[in-house]
Amino acid sequence: MLHVPHLNQPQPHRYWGKEGISKQEAKDQLGYCRSDVGANHLEKTQAQKLISYCMKSKGYKIMEEYR
Repeated sequence: MLHVPHLNQPQPHRYWGKEGISKQEAKDQLGYCRSDVGANHLEKTQAQKLISYCMKSKGYKIMEEYR
């Protein structure tokens, strides 16, 4: 049986974050990492892995909040 979430249930939102850093600064760093690893020229899974390594090396981690 397929489970369909209730429309009013909060949905998780994941993003890169770092203590003392704004969400905009984190988005900017994510853009730099995408560029640094050449994400546009890689397979999606490989690009995601390299971007993750880059962000973690800068002290970022995946944060989660509910909307």
